[in-house]
Amino acid sequence: NAADCNKASGALYRYILGDLGISADRIVMIGDNRKADVDNAVEQGLRAVRWIPLKERYAVSHRKEMAFCRKDRSAGASMLVATDMLMGAVDTEKGYWYDIARRFGGPMAYSFGNYLIRNSSGFDRIIFFSRDGHIPMLAYQELGGDLPVSYVYCSRKLCTAMANLNLTDRDAPYTVLKYLYATGRLADENIASIDDFESARDYFEKNSEAVRKACNEALEGYRSYLENELSGARKVLAVDTTTMRYTSQSLVTGCTDAEITGAYYATTAGSTLKHIVYTDRTGQRLTWSYVNLAEFFFSSQESPLEDVRDGKPVFSSDVPPEEAMRQKVQPSMEEGQLDYIRFASSIFHGRRICYDPDTVDGWLKVLISYEKGNDTERLSGFKWGVDKGHLDYRPLLFRASQLPFALKQKIAGKLK
Repeated sequence: NAADCNKASGALYRYILGDLGISADRIVMIGDNRKADVDNAVEQGLRAVRWIPLKERYAVSHRKEMAFCRKDRSAGASMLVATDMLMGAVDTEKGYWYDIARRFGGPMAYSFGNYLIRNSSGFDRIIFFSRDGHIPMLAYQELGGDLPVSYVYCSRKLCTAMANLNLTDRDAPYTVLKYLYATGRLADENIASIDDFESARDYFEKNSEAVRKACNEALEGYRSYLENELSGARKVLAVDTTTMRYTSQSLVTGCTDAEITGAYYATTAGSTLKHIVYTDRTGQRLTWSYVNLAEFFFSSQESPLEDVRDGKPVFSSDVPPEEAMRQKVQPSMEEGQLDYIRFASSIFHGRRICYDPDTVDGWLKVLISYEKGNDTERLSGFKWGVDKGHLDYRPLLFRASQLPFALKQKIAGKLK
């Protein structure tokens, strides 16, 4: 406490040497300030060791992350980078998939889980649609959500057959016929030989009554299943990652008298159905990578859903290599995201932090910028199912080669 004694001037070292009465070379100074802790100590004859600050070490190996923080000078960006820095200081050595899920999927799941809790007041039950409602459900529960929870099996294929059968959709008749035939709901061997959309449309038009009857029977079975899952709830928050024209919500709304409000991580199109959304992308022109990343990070380990029979899910026994790869890495990704949620909750003391969606998208750009080439053991080479029947797999991250397909999908979406 001596007046005017500080490290910056070097006076503190002189004072300590005089006070202790020992030679300078018997003292080692350890500090992070190059001038005050090291240079000035050495000038006074002490030995000195510089401890490099965490931020400085992080900046050397994480230049893109630091550039993101400099560009987006919001509190959320600082929190994202600081949390990444702190968690990265612990060498977990759990592999690539764990790391990207913790660093990038984790903030998404953490924000969406808190968003759901913030917006769940007044509901009797919250339901999460399979498969990409899995991680949001775990996040909601881990963060202390207190509504009764149901995990409801649903898929684009089931929704198309039971609630959103639109014949102007080029692959809808094909998807529905293959679903009905594979599940034994429509036992016509002619369906087995149908291998293109036009043939499927012709068959559908000629056998419309039989096809629609089979669809209605499937719907009745699903209605009973859903009634059991809702357990008498009258106001239900129905959670899905993205919308696909709000198909799951449409199916559930048509199956029950309960008031259904959709809750989405991201929407890419408007709807007359009542819903809330964490990040609204309806005005964005190309959302391929962002939509796929959300669904990929949030998905369960389950195989594609074939049907719901007698109140139980029926999964596909034919698992393509892309699905097998996803199933292989999913446990590591789930662990990474849950570790982030627990860590963030601890350092933010349980506050309901929701990062700004644009900031999260900016953080995802950092991940995308690292993914070059076509490595099948990384996101850069990973392929993702883009059709209703899980037959068409395309790069999870947008590539220029996919531009014609993406534009075609965009145009088709506006025409329907």
